[in-house]
Amino acid sequence: MPVLKRAMQSENYWVRHVAGDLMAKIFNIQQFSDAVNVHDLQAQSRARALDVLVPALWDEDALLRGAAAEALGRLREKRAAEALTARLRDAHEWVRQVAQASLQQLETASAKAATDWASAAP
Repeated sequence: MPVLKRAMQSENYWVRHVAGDLMAKIFNIQQFSDAVNVHDLQAQSRARALDVLVPALWDEDALLRGAAAEALGRLREKRAAEALTARLRDAHEWVRQVAQASLQQLETASAKAATDWASAAP
């Protein structure tokens, strides 16, 4: 989140605006009540976040691209892998590094899910 926090302090209105929107969506994903259909709500929130974050990976502003890549890594959503992989060839080294770190977070999440599944087997 440090990148998004820096984006919130940008002099550019649109960078601040989009960073604020991204942060709101990220925090909304993490704050669920104990409703019966929490899984459905979480899936819907993740889908909405992906709809915002993935296109932001192609923004002309490197700060915004990096912030989107970081947020996707924190979501640990496998569907973002292809878009993050494309950012490994970004013109800015920092964006490439953030995309790589986010891809590693996705791999860690996948490995943990597989381990959890295997340990739950009878």
